[in-house]
Amino acid sequence: MRRVDREITQREDMLAMLEHMPVLRLGLNYEGLAYIVPVNYGYIHEPLTFYVHSSCKGKKIELLRLNPHISFELDGAHRLIHADEACGYSFAYDSIMGQATVQFIEDKVEKIEALNHLMFKHTQKNDWTYADASLDRVCVFKLDVTQWSAKRHLHPDDSPQAKENGI
Repeated sequence: MRRVDREITQREDMLAMLEHMPVLRLGLNYEGLAYIVPVNYGYIHEPLTFYVHSSCKGKKIELLRLNPHISFELDGAHRLIHADEACGYSFAYDSIMGQATVQFIEDKVEKIEALNHLMFKHTQKNDWTYADASLDRVCVFKLDVTQWSAKRHLHPDDSPQAKENGI
């Protein structure tokens, strides 16, 4: 990481960042080019695993079946940092990047558990029920995270110094 001053190394802080990041971007390989797909997700902490649902057909699923090794990215906490000159402007953000291996979930019980993790991320409720026909139509897969890193660029108003001074 080039900007080690922005690196987040505490696992608890990294996991907390996920709470305000609603979209996960999958980075897939398509004929030597990046194929980037935004998806909603759910997750568990130990080990860090993301759950995604999808149609069972389409380019994303084709590419995942050809090569289950992917990259991913999430970002959030976006805020413009103003300056007096154009080149002084910047952007505050949180970001997470990493690599994972994809596994498709076929077992009905495991599929329901994965979907409940996804639903909990977005609704804070995890006791959903699913019709068999719905479960048969949806493709669910998990990203077993093999490596990840996080960084944060704080807005000056959110810096520890600003908070100490009551700003």
